[in-house]
Amino acid sequence: MTKCSLIFVLFFIIFCCTTKAKIHSSQYLDREISPTLISQDDNADSNSLLMSRYKRFLLYRERRAAPSGQKKLKSYKFDLNDTTHNQALIHWSGKNSSVIFILTRKKKTVSGGGISDSSLWRSTNYGKTYEPEWKKFDNKTILNSYFVCPGNISKVIFIDTYNNCGRIWVSTTEGETYTPYMLSFSLDKIEFHPEEQDWLLGYDKQASVLYCSQDLGKTWSKLQSYVTTDRYFWYVKDVDTIENSTSIVHFEYRDMDVFPGRTFLVKSCFIPNCDPTPFQLHCDELGGIDRDSLVVQDNYTFAQKPGAREKLYVSFMRGKFVKADFPGNNEQTDFYVVSSNGGTVVVGINHIDWLAHLFFSDITGVKYSQSLSNVRYFGRKSGTETIFNVDIYEVMMMHC
Repeated sequence: MTKCSLIFVLFFIIFCCTTKAKIHSSQYLDREISPTLISQDDNADSNSLLMSRYKRFLLYRERRAAPSGQKKLKSYKFDLNDTTHNQALIHWSGKNSSVIFILTRKKKTVSGGGISDSSLWRSTNYGKTYEPEWKKFDNKTILNSYFVCPGNISKVIFIDTYNNCGRIWVSTTEGETYTPYMLSFSLDKIEFHPEEQDWLLGYDKQASVLYCSQDLGKTWSKLQSYVTTDRYFWYVKDVDTIENSTSIVHFEYRDMDVFPGRTFLVKSCFIPNCDPTPFQLHCDELGGIDRDSLVVQDNYTFAQKPGAREKLYVSFMRGKFVKADFPGNNEQTDFYVVSSNGGTVVVGINHIDWLAHLFFSDITGVKYSQSLSNVRYFGRKSGTETIFNVDIYEVMMMHC
């Protein structure tokens, strides 16, 4: 009898850029995977296709056919008639929810342009039909974006650019009703806590200020100024294990008290007053780091030290930061943490001599061995920048 075994094959594709001294990771880039953005400005050659995707939004549903048990696809078409809008944010939570949100908006074409107009559409029948939601908001509302609680899809927060200041609209009924809350600051991003449904981190990108809320956006506390964009992280279960660990936040910020204000540090504190955690001692020992280099992921905390040829420092299970040990003598510039949840860290490194190598670590993430060398690389777009990125695709094959 022929025996068959399953083999997992990893395909490696490395993407890179010229931006120096940064660490990115798969989890870091995938933190905000929804809602899905469709933009007319993505590619001029595909404008008509992109626009049609939300002007006549198609949703395919699986339905059981009789009685063979086979499934067939049925499509619905609905015209939103937003002819002046050039972007759409689409979200369906799944999890047996029939609700779909589509936020169409007009984004100014100039660099860094804001949102000048928007319309919110909501479906309660899996996209068969949509109803405009404007009657649930006042006539000065311009919705910029929205965020859905991963632990409770009924909780949704919409960010409003009301009079160029801050306002949010909170729903606990998946869009049946909305409650507005005025803010004394602006918000660009909201990140829900992984466990506490009403706990939020809010970020003001223009002012570089990080805030927190523990009552679903009703009240807010300022945590820190000069926080680096997207370099803030909630606690990690089973890694941050001290008392009140669920209220821990780790983030990277710029220390303006040190002339000329170019020093970036790591802070680990408890919300809402940002009292330091025990891990802060090791952060202080680490000292200054490169901007855009803090990554908190699984059992590890990664950061880069400026100026050195060997830049990567790793903290395992919130212990002391240790300089990572890589073979070879190539200068390291940018890192991409592919994965860190399998008892090893898989990391790609971009070197200053235009080489890209792939490494695997021991369980502590400190000692590395080279897996692939001289790998061809490409640029990957993330927001407004092109970053160094490594993608691994796991493919299951049959071997007989």
